[in-house]
Amino acid sequence: MGRPSNFFVFADESGGHGLTGFNPDCPIFGLTCCVFSKDECIERACPALQQCKMLRSPFSFRPGRIT
Repeated sequence: MGRPSNFFVFADESGGHGLTGFNPDCPIFGLTCCVFSKDECIERACPALQQCKMLRSPFSFRPGRIT
């Protein structure tokens, strides 16, 4: 086994799945990937994503409980 990587890769897909059929209601398939160094992910990307989730959440978060 090789040495651990210094990068995280996040991949997500959206749209019509499968290679055997075509869905005319969803004719688009998208694949997105982001590559972050571990330091960049820990120091910048993860805190920014958490802040975004907190701002867009329908819940009010308080330490120890969700209201």
